Amino acid sequence: MQFLRFMLISLVTALLLNSWALSTGSITPALNFSKTTLAKVIVTSSKTPTDSDRAYSFTITLPEQYGSRFAKISLTEQNLTNGTALLQFNLPATQAFLGTPTAKGRAILIEDTWVDETGTMWLEFKPSISPKAVLTLVFKPQASSLKGTHEYGIAAYPDTQYSIPIFVGNGKLVLE
Repeated sequence: MQFLRFMLISLVTALLLNSWALSTGSITPALNFSKTTLAKVIVTSSKTPTDSDRAYSFTITLPEQYGSRFAKISLTEQNLTNGTALLQFNLPATQAFLGTPTAKGRAILIEDTWVDETGTMWLEFKPSISPKAVLTLVFKPQASSLKGTHEYGIAAYPDTQYSIPIFVGNGKLVLE
């Protein structure tokens, strides 16, 4: 529910900013649905025997959005309990790289990771990442993994002063 509220607020904000920009005629629209495409999200998990070695990978193809580079990504678990995600990750141990888990590319520096008051996980990159890049995020769980389905809404934030989030896609992690 919080994810839906977040996306609704983001969409309304983008539409209001677009209306204002168009009425002034001074800038081009910030959001153009004809150019916005959802990116593909693939979630895989390692098949290691111990929980301490377990890791979950989110592979995301970042959208092309007016040539902007992306500085942040947010992941919101849709099954939050009182603003807390059911599956807790060891955020300082998070890794990022270009490519897929089977075709690793250059490592990406994660400048900061945090969870906000809504339970959304945030990752900030330095330097920012190019549009259309294939990015893999590797998370390690803090404790034994909770069995079940964990769905995440993923958004990317352009590296601009007034960044409007771009919905990247949904990722589903199934733990058995």
